[in-house]
Amino acid sequence: MATPMKLPTASGPDSRRAVLRSVNVTPSDPPQFEPEVARARVLAALSELVDAGLGTWSERDDGLAELHMLSGERWLLADDGVTRLA
Repeated sequence: MATPMKLPTASGPDSRRAVLRSVNVTPSDPPQFEPEVARARVLAALSELVDAGLGTWSERDDGLAELHMLSGERWLLADDGVTRLA
């Protein structure tokens, strides 16, 4: 049976708040896409959070990107994945 999962999305280009929508996900399903596609989807989802005013991008001295959320969380985006820093 599919488990509903809430994903944040922007409600419009001028919106400053995130809206939650339900998506059905079956945890046992294998990924249906290539790593490059998965990376693009993750970046698009994170960009929606920034566009909604819930966070900001920052470039580090080493060229990697950090996502700083208004909640205080910090995420490092590297070639091999996303790591929570705080």
